[in-house]
Amino acid sequence: HILDLWSTLAVARAKFLFKNEQDPFEKIPEIYKQEMPRLAVTRFSATLKKMNVDLFLSRVVEVITLVLAHEEDTRSKLSLSEYLSMVFDDSSDLEEIPDEVCVMHVVHAFKLAVEVREKDQGSRRSMLS
Repeated sequence: HILDLWSTLAVARAKFLFKNEQDPFEKIPEIYKQEMPRLAVTRFSATLKKMNVDLFLSRVVEVITLVLAHEEDTRSKLSLSEYLSMVFDDSSDLEEIPDEVCVMHVVHAFKLAVEVREKDQGSRRSMLS
């Protein structure tokens, strides 16, 4: 339960800092902050609509903060899906991530997932109004 609470708070903190144009992952090596190519962004955005975005955000913030902050860039070119399956036992939902999304794109992937999540929540609120 403690890890779930920490993860929830870490995701909320990162969202808040992004909104205020600050870097929540300032201690992370720059290699993990590379932007995805346009085609990868399109494919990844479509994938996010079919997967559990909250689970993705939780797992990715854990990887960024606890693993990548202390790791050399030896795995930066590995696909993000493959990397997450190495870190987490149950990553079946995350296997849908396109192969062109690499570990070096992890911070950009996190930002895109936050945007998709907020758009989804905004459309739900407008439907309820």
